[in-house]
Amino acid sequence: MRGASLNRTTLIAFPIALFLAWWMYVVTRAGNGPGFQMSRVSNNAMFAVSILGVVYLVFVVIALFVLYFGNVRGQNVSAGSVLMPALVKFAVCFVLAIALSIPMGEWFCSADERAFRNETQAFLKTAEPNSVTHDLRLYSRVRWWPASSQQLVSDLPKEK
Repeated sequence: MRGASLNRTTLIAFPIALFLAWWMYVVTRAGNGPGFQMSRVSNNAMFAVSILGVVYLVFVVIALFVLYFGNVRGQNVSAGSVLMPALVKFAVCFVLAIALSIPMGEWFCSADERAFRNETQAFLKTAEPNSVTHDLRLYSRVRWWPASSQQLVSDLPKEK
C-alpha cells in the first residue's frame, strides 16, 4: 500500500516541480533581455533551481513526515527502508524536472522572440512614419505568459 501511495505522490510532485521550474526559468530568462546567451543560462538556471529547491524541500519534508507517521511509526519496519526510497524518488523527480524545464524554458523564450521579430517585420511593412520627425515608430508588446510583465521593443529601423 505504501508503495502505491508514494508512487502517486511522486507522480503528482513531478509535473508540479516541472511547471514551477519552467515558470521560474522563463520569468528569470525573460527579465534578462532578448537573445540567447550561454553565459546567462547558468545564472538563470541557478536562480530557478534555488527558488524551486526551497519550495520543493518544504514539500518533500512534509511528504516524508506523512510517510513516517503513516507507515513507520508504531510499525515493525525500519525508517530507512521506507524513507530512503522515497527520498531517492523525490530527488530523481527534482533533477528530471530541472533537466527538462531549462531547455523547455529556453525554447519558449526563443519562440516568443522569433514571433516578435516576425511581428516587427510585418508592422514595419505597414507602419507610417511620424509626420514631424519622419521616423518609423517602434513596435512593442508584452512577452508571452508567464513573463507578461516584461516588454519586447523593436530595434530602431535601419535607414534606407
